[in-house]
Amino acid sequence: MDYINNSEEILSRKERERQFKRNEILKAACKIFAENGFENSTLDEIAEASEYGKGTLYNYFQNKEDIYVALLEMIIQNYLNMLSESANKTDNIFDFLKIVTEELIKFSLNNDDAFLLLTKMRAIPNGESHLKKSKKLEEHLSNVNQIYTKYFNKSVENGEIRKIDNETILVLYRNLAFSYIYHLKYCKKLENIDIKKESQFLLDFLFNGIKNN
Repeated sequence: MDYINNSEEILSRKERERQFKRNEILKAACKIFAENGFENSTLDEIAEASEYGKGTLYNYFQNKEDIYVALLEMIIQNYLNMLSESANKTDNIFDFLKIVTEELIKFSLNNDDAFLLLTKMRAIPNGESHLKKSKKLEEHLSNVNQIYTKYFNKSVENGEIRKIDNETILVLYRNLAFSYIYHLKYCKKLENIDIKKESQFLLDFLFNGIKNN
């Protein structure tokens, strides 16, 4: 799962060049936002990192927040695509979450800046306030929640898990997943992460806790 949209649609040369520049600006912005946070990042820094003039940025985005929201839209869209593909592979919640967790770990390994950006955003109070300013993001997040909710509801009906508020389960899973993956990457600084092993450990902890079985 990547976060930059490298669409294979048939585009004119001018459109391809425009899309390329836009993607390069977003990649540079992702690095700056990940390192400095939204509030402490500037358009000048993004322009320098992208190697485009500040005026070029205004040909694609209105301001810093516009870049930030566009970047999040792209990341969440790819996350939604990954969830949809995972949902097509299994009806079982445990298998589904295992696939999703493995994909999240792969994402963190292949997209340092995007993963760090999301982790920092989630850790700051009201860090997701920018999401409310984009209808596209609201739609993406609503679809994401619907996929998870479908699995949670079905698992409760089948007696696989006890009835708990869906939002609570989702918050617990997301916080556990992001925190643990961050720990592996930036605290333990593992060079080689056993994706399947770590994914299984995380889910065992989520569903079974630390009790001795």
